[in-house]
Amino acid sequence: MQWFSVYISDVELAMQWFSVCISDVELAMQWFSVCISDVELAMQWFSVCISDVELAMQMTETEVQRERELRSQLARQAAAHSDHVKEVLRVRQHELRTAFDVRLASLVDRERAVLQQKVAGWTGRMLGIDKALAGLLLILYFICRLE
Repeated sequence: MQWFSVYISDVELAMQWFSVCISDVELAMQWFSVCISDVELAMQWFSVCISDVELAMQMTETEVQRERELRSQLARQAAAHSDHVKEVLRVRQHELRTAFDVRLASLVDRERAVLQQKVAGWTGRMLGIDKALAGLLLILYFICRLE
């Protein structure tokens, strides 16, 4: 029964560790969301600056095109970064799950071996008791026949 509580304790610790890892992933995703918000705010600020320059200098169509290209490039970079972060998190999650599964399988195999040894010991004892009782019954049978 003690091995089972150790096993449950190890599983609970592994689950807590996995929960912490999931929390770290969630925090990273929140941080990335904040970064995207900062990029959006920067883009809004840039847009306001461009508007001021347009009023002051009557910006040409080429400059407006550059602004569009920059926004598009920033959006593509943000999307690429987001995809990269998601992939890294997915790979890390897979690594953690694999490590957890390996550890769990190892613990289960170890506990199974211990249990099989104990069962073999008890089986041997039971066979010994069975043989002893059979011999005793045989002796009692012969004693009863002699009387």
